[in-house]
Amino acid sequence: MRSLFSSEIKRVMSDFEEVKVKSIYFWPGDRAYRWQATEQLNCWIVLSLSKKGYDEFTVLIGWSKQARYPELSMVPCAEHPTPNRDEFEKEEYFTRLPYLWGNEDKWWVVKEFRASQTLAELEASLQPISPSEAKKAVEPLVRDAVLMIKEKALPYLEELSRVETDRNG
Repeated sequence: MRSLFSSEIKRVMSDFEEVKVKSIYFWPGDRAYRWQATEQLNCWIVLSLSKKGYDEFTVLIGWSKQARYPELSMVPCAEHPTPNRDEFEKEEYFTRLPYLWGNEDKWWVVKEFRASQTLAELEASLQPISPSEAKKAVEPLVRDAVLMIKEKALPYLEELSRVETDRNG
């Protein structure tokens, strides 16, 4: 999933580069992509896999006006994006991508979690699937997530960049 997501980001959004983040605020296993919009404004896309081991992922969108990875103790931020963009006043911010178009905390689910009821179900759930089966299951979800980044997150971050450029002259 990570390599497919990376190749889609490179293909669709050339301004974002995958970067290794060394920060106590960055979760191991996540993948971070940065667009340095201005000298101080770094915009971020983060692919975040389920921390519970479920077959699902979400995407975080955010920024730091301090030329770094956002140092936030709570991710995503409690405040969701607003129509008047009050959040643009924040020095650092992260939201989940689906909050850019609604109030639902939507994750892209590869396979719905279902507790095994029998030993046979448990054994079946532990059987590995082939790489081609995995790619077939993940590919449409990754493409959908990247499309939503392109349609919703890019205009949002570009608007932030314009506001910051206007503010700082």
